[in-house]
Amino acid sequence: MVPACVSLDVHSDSQSAIQAIHAYEQQCNERRRLRMAARPLLQRIHHLLAIRQTAGATTAFHHAKAHTSNNDFESVGNRLADYQANWSRTHSSQSSPHGLLEFPLQRCERYMYMEDADGMMIIDDIRTMAKKRLMDISMLH
Repeated sequence: MVPACVSLDVHSDSQSAIQAIHAYEQQCNERRRLRMAARPLLQRIHHLLAIRQTAGATTAFHHAKAHTSNNDFESVGNRLADYQANWSRTHSSQSSPHGLLEFPLQRCERYMYMEDADGMMIIDDIRTMAKKRLMDISMLH
């Protein structure tokens, strides 16, 4: 929602998410990108970063320590984000703000997407997910 010409500093307590974004950005092989976990989200982030870069703005990612009791900007922001995420999980039938819809992950896929038997979109490598599903089924028997 920030104009593309404005540079951003993104603070996240998820170091693995920051590393995944950097890995996706640096990966030149499209086939390897297609097999990356959380591919639809990474594709969307990559697209938004490219738009921002074309507009002459930059985006910097910073890791913020999670679950601290400090009063600095990052710590307070992290606590507020955790509170909102936990509230949203426990009140999943209500959106906040009112009218907020679930992110349309299927629309982030350039080629196609797959759903499991429960209708949940598969966002990781389909081969890995198929192996896991077969393992789960064999464990039931």
